[in-house]
Amino acid sequence: MEWTGLIIAVVLLGVSIYINVNLLNKLENTDEALLDNEKYVEQLESWVKTFQTDISTAYNNMKQIDSRGSFEADDEVGTTFKTLKAIIEEVNDITNPNTDNEIK
Repeated sequence: MEWTGLIIAVVLLGVSIYINVNLLNKLENTDEALLDNEKYVEQLESWVKTFQTDISTAYNNMKQIDSRGSFEADDEVGTTFKTLKAIIEEVNDITNPNTDNEIK
């Protein structure tokens, strides 16, 4: 009778150890995946900020080239200006949602 109780306790201890080691491995894998995702998000944030800066610079350069407004008033070229302005405002809204970022 004593041996039966001891054998059951040893088996339960072994099962418990196996389960705990398995859960620890799963937790470590989840932590690694979370760190990889955080790095990816940081890269995307950096890309969006760079993209926002680049497109704003391009828009400002286009405005300087067209200082008299003749291209912006043209139907075909004006459409491109308006589209670019809308894209810049959309990027600004996404990256800075709590500020007024309208391009003048």
